[in-house]
Amino acid sequence: MGSTITAHIGDFLWAIIAAILVAWLANLRWKFISKIPGVWKILRNDPKSHSVLRDRLIAGVIAALIVAYHEAERDSRLERALLLTSICLGIAVWLVYPFLLFVLRHSTKQHRVFIIISAYDKRQFFADVLGQLYKELRFRNLACDTLTPFDQDYSPTDQEQHLKSILKRKQAYVGGLVVPIEPGDGRQFKQFLVEFGKPVVFFDVAPFMREDDYGKNACFVGCDNHVGGQEAARALVHILRATSNATPRILVIGGSVQTGRQEAFIAKILEAFPGAKVTRTDSGRFSRDVACSIALDYFRQANNLHGSYDGVFCTNDEMALGVIDALYSLPGDFNRETCVIGYDGIQEVVRMIGRNRTPLKNTVVQDTTDLAKQAVSLLGRMVDGDNSEIKRINPLQPRLHSHFDEMLD
Repeated sequence: MGSTITAHIGDFLWAIIAAILVAWLANLRWKFISKIPGVWKILRNDPKSHSVLRDRLIAGVIAALIVAYHEAERDSRLERALLLTSICLGIAVWLVYPFLLFVLRHSTKQHRVFIIISAYDKRQFFADVLGQLYKELRFRNLACDTLTPFDQDYSPTDQEQHLKSILKRKQAYVGGLVVPIEPGDGRQFKQFLVEFGKPVVFFDVAPFMREDDYGKNACFVGCDNHVGGQEAARALVHILRATSNATPRILVIGGSVQTGRQEAFIAKILEAFPGAKVTRTDSGRFSRDVACSIALDYFRQANNLHGSYDGVFCTNDEMALGVIDALYSLPGDFNRETCVIGYDGIQEVVRMIGRNRTPLKNTVVQDTTDLAKQAVSLLGRMVDGDNSEIKRINPLQPRLHSHFDEMLD
């Protein structure tokens, strides 16, 4: 009697060990398969469902082992048969399922979207966004066609031609992503949205100010320029208050687009320093070279009057780098006395701020990863027909990147 109980306990323990071993091997096999080029690209399109299927398959193998143990008392041959069957099933699952899924995914037609983006060669921010968009689109198994400016900067003519070309091939696309040229100027897009009749997500620049203008097949996602401008002002106020200067002289270089950044910045600065002397220009064109030329002119004028600027705010990082170029071409006093604030959070600027060896002290970060995820997520939902609960205007919150730890609190 005692030997029989001991045998049963031993069999039970061996069954548990076998079940754990099978589960571990199944998981190991899955991880190995997921690293095979091409297969992982397909599997990760819907990782949640694959995880559920994998767990169910592993559970099935474990259940087969448990059944085999319970049947062992009645027929040892049946035990061996069930064990052999469960092992064969497990091996088949590990080998066949991922490749079957791979074949099924490739046998279906891949959906395609278009991306219209502006000033790609001149704005690192857009290059970063585009890279993140590609990652998100691949994750969702969506192919894309990217349309960039015909000649350096984007123009209304470029935009109109791109929209016409999309309409000619609209059957090839399930939707699109667009950076408009001008905020609030949606005249070209109203007719386009009607004729295209498929989902479109606008990002970075909002073509319409009212939600109703987007209709049922379009929406906007982008960082709140008003908040970003206030964050930039908060950074400069923090620095200037340490100098006890009640009437700082500040230069603001922006572009004709996204003017909400400089407007919110100036309002916040004047609130903190009512006596501040603020000079604003919107002719920077988001260009490093143009901003450098503008800054040199203003700095030389100030130098001739035996003065300098205490701070400079640029509404993108490319222009901020241009201001740094200008400062380094002038006498050392400018380097020591002038503080520069950027906007976008491109990697080159973030690294410069981290080293804290230049007049560039802060930048307002627009998270390109978050922007791309939100844009592609909204597009995917609309493509799937889920339009009911989508907000037409989806603002994201920019954040301040500073070498001052207390500024991040």
